[in-house]
Amino acid sequence: MRRILLAVAVLTIPASAVTLGLSGTAWAGGGTSCSTLTGNVSGSSGSLSGCTDTANTGGSGTFPISAFTSGSGTITWATGGTTTVTVTATVPKKDEKDPHGSCAAGDTEFNVKGKVTGSTGVGSSVKGKIKGEVCLDASGNLSIEPGTVLKF
Repeated sequence: MRRILLAVAVLTIPASAVTLGLSGTAWAGGGTSCSTLTGNVSGSSGSLSGCTDTANTGGSGTFPISAFTSGSGTITWATGGTTTVTVTATVPKKDEKDPHGSCAAGDTEFNVKGKVTGSTGVGSSVKGKIKGEVCLDASGNLSIEPGTVLKF
């Protein structure tokens, strides 16, 4: 029941919009990607790590979980630069035949798409379209779908 409530909470975001420091999968936009996302929908912040373009990202960043309800969010990179993003997250209408992996049994998968809307400081070269796949487990934990990365 709790998992259903969490999924409903995420889906009640206006037009299923979720904004968060999320990039997209390996086949999306620019040249920055992150391999790990951690956070819980009931927490205050989440983190990205395993990020490429370390000169601009420092390899990791943090973002406010509240971005799930606001429609936009800002990643603060380990370098001190920031990247503001907007994304939408939707539950796939049918089971995807992902060659790269899938969320754990019982998790809810979200397809994430969006764009970088602004950057400051060292993070200013992080830009582009955003695309990825994120898993939500029954406890409200968020993660990148196994076998994928989030990419800008």
